[in-house]
Amino acid sequence: MRAMKAMYNRETKNLWIQHDDGSVDELGTAATKLIAYDKVAEAGYIRSTDWRLCGDGMPFREMVITPKPTQ
Repeated sequence: MRAMKAMYNRETKNLWIQHDDGSVDELGTAATKLIAYDKVAEAGYIRSTDWRLCGDGMPFREMVITPKPTQ
C-alpha cells in the first residue's frame, strides 16, 4: 500500500488528498479537523498519523493516509 497525504487548510477549511504522482482529489470543505477525519474515511482512506503542521507558519496541516484494504 502506498502512503499519501490528506491536506487541510485551517483558514479556508479546504480538504484534499495529495497523491504521490502530484494529482489531487478535492474533498470539499470541513469546518473542523474532526469533520475532516470523517471525510477522509468516507473517501476510502485510513489515517496513519494525526494532523501535523506543514510548512513554516502556514495554515496547512497534513496527515499520512493509506487506502482502506479491499476484501
